[in-house]
Amino acid sequence: MAKKSAEQVSVQEPAVQNETLSLVSQMAPAALSQVERISDKEKLELDAAKSKREMAKERYNTAVSQVEVADLNFNNTILRLALSYGLVDGDIIGDNGEITRKAR
Repeated sequence: MAKKSAEQVSVQEPAVQNETLSLVSQMAPAALSQVERISDKEKLELDAAKSKREMAKERYNTAVSQVEVADLNFNNTILRLALSYGLVDGDIIGDNGEITRKAR
C-alpha cells in the first residue's frame, strides 16, 4: 500500500513542477534587450506629474476630512438644539429659526 501512495505522489510531482516552471518562465523576461532611457526633460516632466498627482491626492484627503468635520459639527449643533428645546423626531427647525412641532 505504501508503495502505491509513493507512486501516486511521484506521478503528481512532475505536473506541479511543470506548472511552477511555466509560471516562472512567464514572469521572467524572454531575453534581455537594450535598455532605453527617457530624456532628462521627459524625466523632469514625469517627476513633476507624479508630484502634482501626490499633491492633488493630499488636497483631496484634506477636503474629505474637512467635510467630515463639518458634518460632525452640524450634527452636534442639531443635537444640542434638540436637547435645549425638547425637540422630537418630526419637529422642524426652519431656515428662519422657527420651530414647527409635530402634532402630538
